[in-house]
Amino acid sequence: MSPSGLVNRVSRPRCRRQVNESKANLSELTLEIPSLPIVNCIRRRHMKWKLEASFLNKIKNVQQNVLQQYSKMVKPGGKLVYATCSVLPSENQQQVQFFLSSDFGKDFTLVKDKKVSQAIPAFQEALKIGEQYKSAEIINKSKSMLPKLYNAVGQSHYKKGAYDKAIEEYPDKPNIYFEYGLLLEQDGKQELALKSMEKVLELDADHAEALNYIGYTWADNNINLEHALQFIQKAMELKPDNGYIQDSLGWVYFRMGDLARARLEIMKALELEPTDPHIYDHLGDIYREQGNTQKAKEAYRKAEELYPSQGEKKRIEDKINALQ
Repeated sequence: MSPSGLVNRVSRPRCRRQVNESKANLSELTLEIPSLPIVNCIRRRHMKWKLEASFLNKIKNVQQNVLQQYSKMVKPGGKLVYATCSVLPSENQQQVQFFLSSDFGKDFTLVKDKKVSQAIPAFQEALKIGEQYKSAEIINKSKSMLPKLYNAVGQSHYKKGAYDKAIEEYPDKPNIYFEYGLLLEQDGKQELALKSMEKVLELDADHAEALNYIGYTWADNNINLEHALQFIQKAMELKPDNGYIQDSLGWVYFRMGDLARARLEIMKALELEPTDPHIYDHLGDIYREQGNTQKAKEAYRKAEELYPSQGEKKRIEDKINALQ
């Protein structure tokens, strides 16, 4: 396999077939399954992908269907490699276990499971080979993937160094600054994250995600509200059907004291993203400030129901108790 073939080989459960299949003739089959880009799955300010349950279930159904149908092509004693570019157990180990327990997979046994951290040495080696043979494609792909993999496994020192090197070598690529800004945000360095996002806009003034990040961050901190509104309105023009930007627009109106307009925009956001707890949380804040205690409680209860973490649920419960 060529180094470029390593791309997306993030999780590789290997299965071996034991019984005869009249139409099976492949000794080894690799399935690169579509998956959620979870490495970039960061909410709201970053406006990347959101793990909405219905969308994730659709992806999982596609994954399982591909795995089951193509498994018929593997001959007895052959190998089936299942690979995704996701770090979610529900898209990897759980999918494999479901397959093994199904009629399609009952004659397979699990041989090996390779995880994200094991992909890092492969991309490091690919980078060395790319540099050795002066392959721009391999070099660019490896340098793009390594920071994301470091990020996924929490290797802060390495991921920062990888982004620093990428920025040094590709100073005109806005998405490198954008992802670096997300890293800084995760590390609690919001001021530096903002600077990185501002650099994104220097390179690409129509980068909707960076506009939304900066605008929402200013609104959340209750500063630069007029500029925040301009940034978010521009992001809305670029991506008018995005519920997260719509929510950001409602939030900046809330911070500016325009509660009626804030509620209108938040309701539009809920039409686009009806299962997002943060939007219900914002709606509760608006109703609270309008003096509508009952509506505020209803919105907070919905947010509490949808938030996955106990910490968020407790925070919402405290808001509800404060309304008593």
